[in-house]
Amino acid sequence: MRHFFKGLVLAVVTTTVLATVATNTKITSSSGNASTTYFNFSDSWKKLQKSPFSLAYLNEGVIGTYGAKGLYTNHYFYAGYKIDKYHSFKIVPAFKTDYTGDNNNESKTQRGNGDAHTEYQYTTFRLYRNSILKESKHGIGLSGQIRHYEYNDNNREKGQLTKQRIYPYFSKSFGNKLSLSVPFFTEFVHGSTKRERNDYVGATLTYSANDSWAFSTGAEYYTTNNEDSTSDKEYYTITPAEVSWARGRFSASASATFDVAASKDRFDGFNNKWWKNNGSFVTSLYYSFF
Repeated sequence: MRHFFKGLVLAVVTTTVLATVATNTKITSSSGNASTTYFNFSDSWKKLQKSPFSLAYLNEGVIGTYGAKGLYTNHYFYAGYKIDKYHSFKIVPAFKTDYTGDNNNESKTQRGNGDAHTEYQYTTFRLYRNSILKESKHGIGLSGQIRHYEYNDNNREKGQLTKQRIYPYFSKSFGNKLSLSVPFFTEFVHGSTKRERNDYVGATLTYSANDSWAFSTGAEYYTTNNEDSTSDKEYYTITPAEVSWARGRFSASASATFDVAASKDRFDGFNNKWWKNNGSFVTSLYYSFF
């Protein structure tokens, strides 16, 4: 399974490069069947960046305040195609590097020695729709996604097969510096023995100091709904502070996130010392190749 998705992404990129290079290839005949073929790599790369194809990488590092077991890194590779000015499609394989030896699968010896272990997790197929509502026309912005998840073999063995997510998000600007985004989604998890529906809503307030620096704060609510209702839970998360920086094709951010409460069936109080035992420090590095 993992080799299939690796190959799929590689095929998309390779096809794009070859197609772009082909547009820049010149053939000149001298005599008979003799010919000379050459291309300009710089021009080809510029055409690739202007093409409807895209390729990007996101590295997300997480350090838990509850100890070393929270140390891991997520890797996301985005291979996309812009259909038109409103629609685009992306394939996003995800990998996880674990530094703690906390996962339960075949490389226990490696993790037990404290070695890093990278493993394929899942692939999402995403269809984007931008500007469903435009703030300049409707007073509020609305875009959305539809996602389909295919999980790795380990999750499939545990009964988690696929997941679908309907993911709209609103946005609103307050002057040139302040903006509010409100994402929410409903997702359906399909397992070998049961199904699950999860719901999420969040809100993030962002202050843009200039073209490069921004500061944010936010809160999230997430609930799980199982068929048997025996393990339904609610989660309340806050991000008191996030700082982000962007320039050109590169961006980076750092944030502190806390799970302030997790309850069953109803809200029944905050987690014990959530600021100490239920927090994470998250960093992200993003680069768009084209």
